[in-house]
Amino acid sequence: MSGRRCAANSTTRGTAARRYDVVDPTKRHVARELDPRWNAVLERIAQLEDRIARLDRDAAFAPKNDRVALMQLAYDLPAA
Repeated sequence: MSGRRCAANSTTRGTAARRYDVVDPTKRHVARELDPRWNAVLERIAQLEDRIARLDRDAAFAPKNDRVALMQLAYDLPAA
């Protein structure tokens, strides 16, 4: 996942949170229902955070590439 995409979603979440905060606290329950974008943004953020966590877990188990060993193997190949 690109850092730009995460940053953009974070910015969107911040914008949605500011819109929510502007609403009178006694009417926030109405605002929450009238502005489905807020819920959609929160849902998207949760999905992205889950995806990042999965990718991080998968990366921890991925084999590490040893550039020096790979270059040595390439060097040792007979000329075609």
